[in-house]
Amino acid sequence: MLAQISPQVLGHPLHVRQKAVIVRSGFQLNNDNLEMSQPTTIATRTIKMKNIYHGAIEVGIVQTNVVNPTYSLVTSPTDPSQKVVKRTDDGKRILATAMYTFYLSPVVLLEKIFQPSKVQNYRLEGRSFVDDHKIYERIYPSIGIGLNDRLLDNVFLGLKFEFIRGGSFFAGVNRSKVNTFDVDDTFKFGETPITQEAFDVKRNNTWKSAFCFGLSLDIRIVTNLFQRATTP
Repeated sequence: MLAQISPQVLGHPLHVRQKAVIVRSGFQLNNDNLEMSQPTTIATRTIKMKNIYHGAIEVGIVQTNVVNPTYSLVTSPTDPSQKVVKRTDDGKRILATAMYTFYLSPVVLLEKIFQPSKVQNYRLEGRSFVDDHKIYERIYPSIGIGLNDRLLDNVFLGLKFEFIRGGSFFAGVNRSKVNTFDVDDTFKFGETPITQEAFDVKRNNTWKSAFCFGLSLDIRIVTNLFQRATTP
């Protein structure tokens, strides 16, 4: 009498459970021939597998080259009876971000193309920390938003390199809604007189894009750190 365990994946092969079917079979004589009898299922068991993650939510900081100055109408320092425009915050910015990283590594995709037998299918769109991506494979696409201003005033798109589990470098493009002031080259901020009506007309907004880079941390790492800090 023999017992066999036949594993079966429950649902999609990327799920994290497997069902093991235990069957019993034996042998019997039939016209002097030894034949295997019909197998009988005697038990089933569900085996929990390690999680496969398809992405991660991360928080971080990014330095962007998109300039977003502010414009205000102030009294002229040379003539108190007139108004001039003051321009401030004219430089690179540091923004807090929330991003979603997709565990779709272009390095793994290339490995699957050139060495298909060595790359399991789940590694194309996910990762398991038991059989994790190698460090040179941990390049992933990422998309996010800024947290400093209104949520959709800053959008980020680029690639992340995970140099340590949960910690990543980000490099990409920042698409940002910024303040503008429509004047020609002869206009001098802080010097050229302007009325309130003209100031209101010339203020506007537009979208600009530029390179950005920064650091981010997996939100699961942040949560664990806070839990450890509050545990007595």
